[in-house]
This record gives sequence, structure tokens and C-alpha cells, in this order.
Amino acid sequence: MEFQEYFTINLRSNAWTGEPITSTKDSHPYSYEPFTVFGSRPDEGIVSQGVYSDRMYQQDYEKYNACCMEVFGNEGQYFDQRSPKGIEKFLQLYYNKPNLKLLWVVEDCNQASGYPLWYFSFTEEE
Repeated sequence: MEFQEYFTINLRSNAWTGEPITSTKDSHPYSYEPFTVFGSRPDEGIVSQGVYSDRMYQQDYEKYNACCMEVFGNEGQYFDQRSPKGIEKFLQLYYNKPNLKLLWVVEDCNQASGYPLWYFSFTEEE
């Protein structure tokens, strides 16, 4: 799957429910609804996995930071200024899976802390 260097943001519908978004980053900066920033929900029948960015950091922050440094040149935890191609490379390094292909990126808000987090859906090509 080839993709652009930029995000294709969908601010109209909630990434999980498909319902219209009523709580945006502008109107509710600490409790906004999830929205798609790249790709789309994988079709049924496609074997995919998903992970939240904050969980990756919690699982192994040293590896997370090393992968961020290699791909992005910093240890930032925000992905809103990172390209899909860069995120895919970051995931490949983190999971040591060079055939990993990024399918979907969702920006969400941690309702407990108000901080943004990202959900990455991916598959492995043979």
C-alpha cells in the first residue's frame, strides 16, 4: 500500500462510531472525540493489529525513545506533525517487523489526563 507524505484528516466523524463529531479539539481541548488522521479502518477480513502510542511508551520507553530519535530526530510523544511514512518506519523499528504496513492513524484524547494520544492500525505483508 502506497500512501502520501501527508495526513488525510477527517474531522467530520468519530473514528470509532462513525457518528458526527460534536466535541472537537477547538471546542473541547481536553476531552475531544477521536478522529482519523490517516487511512481508514481496516476492512473485515484484513488481519490487522492496533496499538495506542501511550501504551507503546509505557511498555518500553527506552526503545520508544530510541526509535523516535532514529526516525524523527527527537523523543517527542506527539504524532500530529509526523508523516504516515515516518510513523510506519517508527512502528517497523519498534516491533522489528520490516514488512509492517500502516493502515490507519487515529488521534484521540486521554479522557483522564486531557493529553492527546494516537492509535495505529497496521498489518504485516509477506
